[in-house]
Amino acid sequence: MVPVPPRARRSAKLWSMTLATPTRKTLALLAPLALLGSCIPAPAPSFESESPNARLEAIAAASNASDETSLRKLVAQLDADDPAARLMAITALHKRTSETLGYLAADPGWRRRDAIERWNAYLDPQPEQAEPERADPEASEPESGLGGGGESDE
Repeated sequence: MVPVPPRARRSAKLWSMTLATPTRKTLALLAPLALLGSCIPAPAPSFESESPNARLEAIAAASNASDETSLRKLVAQLDADDPAARLMAITALHKRTSETLGYLAADPGWRRRDAIERWNAYLDPQPEQAEPERADPEASEPESGLGGGGESDE
């Protein structure tokens, strides 16, 4: 082992003490910075926000809403780049509809897009085609006899 001169030991000890125990001057410089950080307002919850936290708060709020607009916004979040937003969106949709329609947040993009199409179809059901009304109810009854073609047996 190489002997360390006493002066080097002293300077190393002083250096470690200055890092371990902040001085009043250091605290005086850092205190305004800490207060400044608490003055910045948090962004409002919004699906269109640049802040991931604001989008996640909007998804959480939509999970308790009861309008169809928020359902559509949740479906739009299923294709988000943020995996946390996708997971929270499908959880909120499942909470509101009791359905997942095969969507998994961790699936590859092509599989998620297929599930998103199913969600869009779920929210936009096709109107059922009404059967045409028949003017004469007797005309709808089948003719008697098994011989087709409407020819009579004479």
